[in-house]
This record gives sequence, structure tokens and C-alpha cells, in this order.
Amino acid sequence: MVPGHFAVAGINFAPMYNFNRYFRAGLSADIQYDEGSNLSKYWIEGTHDEDIKFRRPPLKDCISAGVSIRGELVMPIFSINMGIGRNFIACRENRNFYQILALKVHIMPQAFLHIGYQLNSFKNPNNLMIGFGYRFHDKR
Repeated sequence: MVPGHFAVAGINFAPMYNFNRYFRAGLSADIQYDEGSNLSKYWIEGTHDEDIKFRRPPLKDCISAGVSIRGELVMPIFSINMGIGRNFIACRENRNFYQILALKVHIMPQAFLHIGYQLNSFKNPNNLMIGFGYRFHDKR
């Protein structure tokens, strides 16, 4: 773990097929900007422990994009979303598998609050996610 604050932002577009009123699934296109990823080669020599410093990585080392398959258990107030994916556009260190577990709280018929967690390579914590989502077509 590295002390400090690093910007993280992401977006996903996930068209889902409603198999029935309790389950939907589909593919998701995921894009993430993570300023704190792949920092080892940007470490400033001579800085250690509490005073460790890094140069700002270039944009190409902070962006990753991938595709995931998602499944969602639908309930009246919330949905549980699970997915597994792989980054295809990223620096070599970030081309890995990632897993997502999220809770979608329905706040309006077509809008939801998205709270979740992402792992990479089936074991390493990546980041906590919180966001807002919109369903273009919903038949619950």
C-alpha cells in the first residue's frame, strides 16, 4: 500500500438481457482511469517510508479498458451484480482478469445507485466503486 491520494474514475456500458423477472445477464464494456496503478516504475529514488514520492504516470499507463460478462439477480429494492472480465487495452502490468461484485439499489424505476468492489487476478483488491446508473429500457 502506498500513502497518498490517487484519482480513480470509471464507466461501463452493460446491455443486459432479461431472461426472466429475477435474472438478467450480458456483456459490459468497462473503461477505468487509475492514477495509482503501475506506480513502481515512477518511484522517485531517495524517497522512502512516509515521505515516498512518485512522478505522475502518463495517461497511457493510467487507462485500462476491458470486456466483462455480467449476471444480475434482480429483487424488488436492489439487485446483486457479479461479473468477470479481462482488460485488453492497458499497459502490460494491467492486462489481467478482474472480478466485480456490486449492489444496485433502485432509487427510481430506471435509475440506480451502484456500490461495489473490484478484484484483479482473482485475489488482489483493486478498488471500491460507487456510482450512479441509468437503465434505458426496464421491464421488471
